Amino acid sequence: VTTGKSYLDVLQALEYLGLDARACADLGIRVYKVAMTWPLEPVGLRRFVQGLSDIVVVEEKHAFIESQMKEQMYNWPERPSIVGKYDEAGEWILPSTSELTPARIARVIARRIQRFHNSEHIENVLRWMAEKESELALPRAQFPRVPHYCSGCPHNTSTVVPDGSRALGGIGCHYMVTWMDRSTDTFTHMGG
Repeated sequence: VTTGKSYLDVLQALEYLGLDARACADLGIRVYKVAMTWPLEPVGLRRFVQGLSDIVVVEEKHAFIESQMKEQMYNWPERPSIVGKYDEAGEWILPSTSELTPARIARVIARRIQRFHNSEHIENVLRWMAEKESELALPRAQFPRVPHYCSGCPHNTSTVVPDGSRALGGIGCHYMVTWMDRSTDTFTHMGG
């Protein structure tokens, strides 16, 4: 179950794992795209989860869909396992912080389905992802870089003050002028 950008990330993750529509159908994997995250529409959701034993909720930031699903299904006599931000052991699997990438989602999906299905392709993909992550985790040179305006931005020239003058920055991207050597000391409230 997913929504927004995460929907496309889930489709990409399934592609990484070599799970096209036919393979997903054969394994009993379904994807449900939620159009409106709040309030969660219960009828379509109930129809979707019929016959499922395990549901992974993939959503960025907070667990809006996951918590609503758990609340809606709480009193069902038989309900599927629902994981999202955490797994059953309380381990972060799709955290609210940092970027939720197709690779991270693919790892979560692979671990969930490896309980009943595995393939050499999935093993190779997981191994390749682990190698890539270890390469990316190598220490990198960290050079401090002060943000500046985009090239062509009108603030590049409009925030330069005449010699001997002082200015105040405003609310918005032009606030960055306070970090530059442009005689702009602080900022003011919106509209100031």
